[in-house]
This record gives sequence, structure tokens and C-alpha cells, in this order.
Amino acid sequence: MEGHIDIGAGKLNKTKIYVEEMVARIESLGLEPKIKPNSFVASSYANRYTK
Repeated sequence: MEGHIDIGAGKLNKTKIYVEEMVARIESLGLEPKIKPNSFVASSYANRYTK
């Protein structure tokens, strides 16, 4: 199973400081973490409910 995180690790992305913490949280749940650009499920869900 995968856990999709709507967070980016790119140089210009302001959420990059949280990547390590969020990946660790997902791994602690026994899931394989996926971040952008591979987190299409989280990005689609976040865009739908926040914009």
C-alpha cells in the first residue's frame, strides 16, 4: 500500500522542510510514501477541496 503526500521536495517548494517528517510518519504506519510528482492522488484530492 502507498501513502500519497501532497508535499513537494523541489528547490522552490515551501513545503520541502516537512518532507522528511511526513515520510517518516507514513512509513511508521507501514505504508510506502509517495511525494510529488508521484503523489497524484493527494494532489488531485487537495486541489479539489482547497481551491
